[in-house]
Amino acid sequence: EFPTTYAELKELVKALDDNGKTPIALGNKAIWPLQSVYISTIADRFTGSDFLKNTLNGEGSFEDPQFVSALSVIDELTKMNAFNEDMNTLDEAQSRNEFIKGTTAMHFAGSWAIGPILESVENIDNIGVAPFPAFEGGNGDQAKIAGVAGGGIAVSSQLSEEEQEAAFTFLKYYYDEELYQGLVKANIIVPAEVEMDDSIPQVFQDANSYVKGGLAPVYDATLTPELTDIINNGLQSITLGDKTPEELAKQMQKEVESK
Repeated sequence: EFPTTYAELKELVKALDDNGKTPIALGNKAIWPLQSVYISTIADRFTGSDFLKNTLNGEGSFEDPQFVSALSVIDELTKMNAFNEDMNTLDEAQSRNEFIKGTTAMHFAGSWAIGPILESVENIDNIGVAPFPAFEGGNGDQAKIAGVAGGGIAVSSQLSEEEQEAAFTFLKYYYDEELYQGLVKANIIVPAEVEMDDSIPQVFQDANSYVKGGLAPVYDATLTPELTDIINNGLQSITLGDKTPEELAKQMQKEVESK
């Protein structure tokens, strides 16, 4: 079974590394995965989901010890050899392919990776899915995973009566179970309860169920562009040993206070 706590995850990482197996496939060349995939969930587990809003409003601080602890997870995992050595020269898709080939034991990603993985692995039964493990002492909901809507629909108030009718016809189609069933069969996560038959891989069914635990805000969908650049580059610098978690937190807070 996949570890349910961070302490257990570290034990697994050490065991894999000791046996010459790369624990986690990471492709951070584009510098967003460590922020979007990792910290968005990890930090929420430590700080709680109100942290970002409060900090951006001046009611909190990125130098909060809980946030620094979240950044320190990336530092600790890097020093434990959890990631492939070329993590900063591979992109996200390339690192996923390393997992598919079996050269790494784990790959952390968003729902976009499920389809390509299930379509490419030789034996689906060898693949499992689980949420990131829980952190002892964190202030956040340990069942939440980071998530954000990939798109949205707006209807103009200036539409003619005929255009309005066409728009609402589309909306009925867009939110109809028939469409959701089609998306599920294409291994695409949907934000609704959809009945799934035996043709849907268990891995996908499990992944779809984890959103029921609640969604935490994704950092690059919440932060300003300036702060997103700072945390993206800062997390990469942490993996290179060029910056400490405390220094990154201080830099982010300085940017907030400069506005």
